[in-house]
Order: sequence, then C-alpha cells, then structure tokens
Amino acid sequence: MPSDTPRSPGRVPVALYIATANGDAGGALADPCRQYADAREWVVAETFTDTGPLADLNDRSGWLDLSDALSRGTVKGIVTWTRSMVAGSVEEWDRLTAILADRGWFLVAGALDTPGQPLYSGGPRSSPAAPRGRAHVSGDGMRGRGSGEGASGR
Repeated sequence: MPSDTPRSPGRVPVALYIATANGDAGGALADPCRQYADAREWVVAETFTDTGPLADLNDRSGWLDLSDALSRGTVKGIVTWTRSMVAGSVEEWDRLTAILADRGWFLVAGALDTPGQPLYSGGPRSSPAAPRGRAHVSGDGMRGRGSGEGASGR
C-alpha cells in the first residue's frame, strides 16, 4: 500500500559560519544558528568562525576552510547568523547564494538583516561589519575576492 507521506532524503549536513569582531561572541552567535539548523532537522557537521568581519572572504581562513568542506562534500549548506557576516550588500548576498545554488549548496541566515543596515532598526549602521570584496567560484569551491585581514577558529 503506497504512502502519501513524502520521503525524507535524510538529514542534511550543514556548517555554521560566524564572523565577528569579538571572538568571544562567536559561541553566543553560533547557538541560535545551531537552533535554526536543529529546527529544520539539519545536522551541524562543523562550525567555522572568523574574527575580523571586515576582511574579504578569501582572507578569512574560517571561510576558506568552510569552502573546502563544501568542496569535499562534508557539508551541503551554510547557516550564518546574519547576511552581513558574508555580504556587504543585498546584491552580494544574492550573488553568493546563487553561486552556492549552482553548485547544489545553500546559504541561510538565522536573523534576517539587510547588509549595510543594523539588525533591528532602519538607520544606517554605525560600525560596518560587512566584508569588502565579492565571492567568486574557484574550481568546485567558492572564494572571496579582494584584500583584508582575517583569522579563524573552529
């Protein structure tokens, strides 16, 4: 007897990505990302953090490690706390999500901010935390483009 219940393709492995100027805040920001993933029954396979959110994506070792995890197939998607952790504008966010989607991956933000704007109000951001540069694809993975400084920890 056939079932009308859709079949689950299995639990999707994701990575959490946090970029913050305050390294101590990384764990606190990862918790709501983990809850976001858990609510969707995704498996959090790895967590990547970078300090120096103004650095270009390709200068962030955590982002580069995350890109490698995507390329290896360790994870299929990325959960970040805000879009401005990976994009300096809505257009950059859209471009990055399109690049990932073309590869069969995805990127979501637990809190929907607008890059260049504060998270919960409509005024301009007083201290921008969005990266400079743009993401582009290199081989099977993705990389940021430009210059800046970044540090990583997992």
